[in-house]
Amino acid sequence: MSSKRDLSELDCLNDLEIILQEELLIDLTGKSPADLRKDLLEESKKIYFLYEIVNYLRGSYNDEGVRRWFQRERSQLEGKSPLRYLYSGWDPDDEEAKHVLELAKSLSECPH
Repeated sequence: MSSKRDLSELDCLNDLEIILQEELLIDLTGKSPADLRKDLLEESKKIYFLYEIVNYLRGSYNDEGVRRWFQRERSQLEGKSPLRYLYSGWDPDDEEAKHVLELAKSLSECPH
């Protein structure tokens, strides 16, 4: 898979929509894919951030596994799922968001 620097916001959003599917994407961003497309520049930081998380997860999970990862409670996230841990209106610069990214990143560093 290409790095996020090689892909446009639209390419990343299209991949996210395929992998996460519409409902989870709405749950994670608070916006429908159509609304994200309208606000592409405004939402680019969040789109790239989610894409980075998903990119790390794809090293260990198939698309269904990635979706489940966001919904499964994690002890590293105070017993919350990544979806619940990323509260409504989260920002990629939030400590909580960075914690979710680090958790996803740690999966790609584990030997299989």
